Parts: sequence; structure tokens; C-alpha cells
Amino acid sequence: MAVLKVYEVELSNKRLYEQYINEEKALKGFKNYLEERSLMNMNTGVTSFTFRDGLLPIFTENTETVLSFVDFEEALERKLIPPDNIDYSSQGPVVVFDGTKKTQGFDIRFAEVMDRTEANEYKNLFLEKILKI
Repeated sequence: MAVLKVYEVELSNKRLYEQYINEEKALKGFKNYLEERSLMNMNTGVTSFTFRDGLLPIFTENTETVLSFVDFEEALERKLIPPDNIDYSSQGPVVVFDGTKKTQGFDIRFAEVMDRTEANEYKNLFLEKILKI
């Protein structure tokens, strides 16, 4: 991180500085404040799955396995996935899960032959974040 431009600098005394820092919860210093470390301690990660073939695995409450593979546009039309969880990239549709423990990105070439660990991660997040189970 580097400060590229500063337009206005205001000098303050140490008491005002400490008061300002103490107002922010979970901040231990100005450097942490700049790096937004207080936000990093929360579940603010984002896990995304890019499906290059455009097919999204869909689960229901009663299934442990994939119910079906649906084209992302059809999934949006049928409201199988909320629009807030879909993003678009040049590689294909991206299913985004906010509030995860860490930030991860998975690049899936063919949804029907996902790696087991990727499939389990996607299933768990789908059930937790979309179906709210």
C-alpha cells in the first residue's frame, strides 16, 4: 500500500488522534485503520465459482447430490439463484458467495465434472447462503 496523492493535511494533537482511533472498534492503530484490518477479522471473505460452460449446479433442500445443471440465464429466470449471487466475467458466469471465512476463487471448466473438493465447497455454500439451511 502506498499513498499516491495527498490533497489536504491537517495536523492534530495526540489526544485528538487517540480519541479518533478509540472511536473505531477493534482498531489497534492508524496503520491497521488504513489497511482495514478490523474488517478482515470478520467473515468478509468472498468465494466465487466461475463456470466456463455456463451451466450452474442447482441443489434443493432434500438433495445431497446435484438436482440438475441449469444454464445461468435459465437459473435467473426461474429464480433458482438470486441475482445478487450472479456476476459476469469474460470467462463465464460467476456464482458469488459473500460472508465466507476466506476469499477463494474457483475456475470450473465443466460443471458436470467438478473436482470433489470444489463440488463440496460449492454445495455447502449453496445450501448455507442460497437455501439458508
